[in-house]
Amino acid sequence: MPVTVSVIVPVYNVAHYVEAAIASVLAQSFADWEMILVDDGSTDGSAALCARHVNEKIRLLRQANAGVSAARNAGIAAAKGEYLAFLDADDQMEPAFLLQMTSLAKKTQAQLCICDHFFVRTEGDVRVSFTGQLPPLAQGRTELLQTLVHLMMRDSGCNSLWNKLLRRDIVAAQGLQMFPGKSIGEDRDFLLRYLRFCDRVAHCPQPLYRYFQREGSAVNSLRHDPADRILAQYRADLPLFRALGVPEEEIKRGCAQGVMRAVYQEIWRLPLEKERKTAHRQLRRLLRSEAAQFFWRRSWRALCTQFDGWFVGWLFVLIRLRWSWALERAIRWLSKPPFWKK
Repeated sequence: MPVTVSVIVPVYNVAHYVEAAIASVLAQSFADWEMILVDDGSTDGSAALCARHVNEKIRLLRQANAGVSAARNAGIAAAKGEYLAFLDADDQMEPAFLLQMTSLAKKTQAQLCICDHFFVRTEGDVRVSFTGQLPPLAQGRTELLQTLVHLMMRDSGCNSLWNKLLRRDIVAAQGLQMFPGKSIGEDRDFLLRYLRFCDRVAHCPQPLYRYFQREGSAVNSLRHDPADRILAQYRADLPLFRALGVPEEEIKRGCAQGVMRAVYQEIWRLPLEKERKTAHRQLRRLLRSEAAQFFWRRSWRALCTQFDGWFVGWLFVLIRLRWSWALERAIRWLSKPPFWKK
């Protein structure tokens, strides 16, 4: 029987967290939903935990390990809902998520709805992440390009599937799928292709999703190789933004700013001493990349106003002059905890 929302949950070795994720869906104030748990070849007992909750509203699909994209594709293919929602198995939905998002979708007739979210660190540090630059409703291709697409180029926080509600009929009619085997940047890739068929995007300013930053997640586990990951994503994004009609100059400027934001984040995530030489080489590759050089030529002053000017100003001086020895010394110094945290 058709339902309003299909909640798709890819599951892989999350035995410590998956039952809390399931409980957050069971606690929803909106009743017309189904949940599709897709076990991606877990080896830690996650599938058995999921099987305990199977009933008329909760289904469990099993497959050999093929990655999060393949698991989500399996969930999309099995979904019966009017809308699609995505929940990571180590995250949680707030009780009002489905009610408020479906109400917003029906009220505005938007093809995509986005909500703010809580960013939760494992030590209990909870912050609210706002997408405050989004209007309550963006209509038409021009407004979409000036708001959501503009933010997606610059801020990776706008590129996840888990704080969004999508129309299943659009996904089915256009044959949209996630690329199997892709585990980093797969959400952004799917959303950019989905946005080609949208002319309305609605924003809910309330935090309705809890994103947990955990060690061992797909994003955190690839910090040791930031250059290859970030530059590959930069190159893959260019044709997707072109297909949406974004001007070439704006694409390069926006994606370059995204790369530099990633560089800034990676510097503060340098690994332990035994791995720092590799991290330094990777960061130098990023700082000398086409994106970094483009950003330096066009808009470095804008970035200085966003972050601490002393840090970014000196960093870009080092990039411009290509003082590798000075850059390495700076990275070594910056990789140490700030004095007020010692």
